[in-house]
Amino acid sequence: MKKLKVFWRCPANSDCGVGFYRNFLPLMELERQGYIETRIKHFTYGKLQDIEQNRIIDYPEAEATADMAWADLTIWERNDTPTYIAYMAMCTDYFKKPAIVSYDDSVWATRPVNPGYRSFHPGSEYLKWNLEACKYVTGMMVSTQFLQNEYKDRVKNIYVLPNSLDMEERDKVNSMDLSAVPLYQKKPGEFRIIWSGSASHWENLNLMLAAVKDIMVKYPNVTFVYTGLFGGLTDTWPEDVKKRVQTVPFVDLRAYGRMLREMHGDIAIAPLTDCNFNRAKSNLRVLEYGSVKYPVIASDVLPYQCFTKDEVVLVKPEEWYHAIEALMLDPKRQKALVRNLYKRVKKDFNVKKNSKLWLKMFREQLALMK
Repeated sequence: MKKLKVFWRCPANSDCGVGFYRNFLPLMELERQGYIETRIKHFTYGKLQDIEQNRIIDYPEAEATADMAWADLTIWERNDTPTYIAYMAMCTDYFKKPAIVSYDDSVWATRPVNPGYRSFHPGSEYLKWNLEACKYVTGMMVSTQFLQNEYKDRVKNIYVLPNSLDMEERDKVNSMDLSAVPLYQKKPGEFRIIWSGSASHWENLNLMLAAVKDIMVKYPNVTFVYTGLFGGLTDTWPEDVKKRVQTVPFVDLRAYGRMLREMHGDIAIAPLTDCNFNRAKSNLRVLEYGSVKYPVIASDVLPYQCFTKDEVVLVKPEEWYHAIEALMLDPKRQKALVRNLYKRVKKDFNVKKNSKLWLKMFREQLALMK
């Protein structure tokens, strides 16, 4: 069978976990299996941002014409600017080829506490172009059913494609001898709570910070290790408690699974406020934790309600303290959660299997253009 030629346009704002999980991993898997050839402009595992000169190094849109001429179909990560959308429209209007846009957020529900609100506040230009882009595509791919419903009146063909992980890579990570890893080593008797995420999760972290602080006050052996770009989160905590808080810097996306394991967690937490912006989110945070065999406590909200009580501890906002304490004191429960969640992630969210959903979408889109 002839290989499909797929052009994936990844602008700088998606050169991060968004592009990595939504398209890079499944495209690489389909290419590895021999179904497609790819041209990718540009995905660098997060290196498009030239921090030293404070500017974006990106791909001139005019160069996209050669890639569109080469491809059988195209995928465009969300980029809410008129020039970008004009080239996306050229793909369907001039080249007569499928243009699938990839949306990962319900941007019009962006909260004021989210850094993205600067771009997607009511009446913003970016919000206008986000909706305008829907007129010029042949399809849209999203990560959740909720997000599909948000756009169903704007795009006819919307595909729900779940975020999935490279479990072969994660199993290599899981086989590491952690005692030989010098980073973030634990002290004897230490019990470690971990959280990993970006600066957009300030509101979510605040759901459980008081509970974590109170646990650390009661249990002097408990520490909190987290990633993120937050300052001042624990400024008001007692001095002896603050000394048991450690931050972990971000890493190249290819090393993310390894970093999670190196955090040496005993419990991983996934707090999420219940709002429309978060209801459109996927279950990726829990998948990441489960893939490296952590027991997880997560907010009882839509993205995480796909998991059973035997896989994840789901909690209401007022239940964080008691849930953490109960799981800390129950090693048997911890092991059962690890076993069940890992099994579920490997079965249902493995990119080796789920990449076929992308292939099905490609074939359907090509059939629509005939």
